[in-house]
Amino acid sequence: MSSPPAQGRPPGSATTHVLRFVVVGVVLAWSALVAVVIAREPERGAASPAELARACEVALNDGDAESLARLFGRPLSEDGAAVAESVVARAGSPRGRWTVEPDPGANGAVLVIADATGLRARWRAEEDDGRWLVDPIASPSAG
Repeated sequence: MSSPPAQGRPPGSATTHVLRFVVVGVVLAWSALVAVVIAREPERGAASPAELARACEVALNDGDAESLARLFGRPLSEDGAAVAESVVARAGSPRGRWTVEPDPGANGAVLVIADATGLRARWRAEEDDGRWLVDPIASPSAG
């Protein structure tokens, strides 16, 4: 017994070719989009301690948690966004402008953060693969 002929279009029909072309086109477009997004992602950290201090200062004074999170290193590199939101919220306008500068005695490995009211703290900075990152767990420092 032979089976009845399959109904529908044969495998080499124009509809099949168009469908394959569309699927391949969507896959290529998606791959290109992913590559562009990855290429445009800003690098984490900064090239030097001075650049790191400046980027921290700008992020704190602008209330930019997203930029601040990109400056965080270990142990907060994974959930730095939540920590950055908290830091930016606490650093709000009642304290005035923040200044951040590398501690000259620490060879760039410590950033000194100060506000207009005299509050000061120190953030440890470390180099990782040629980029400087900050550990935002502050330690208070004297006046």
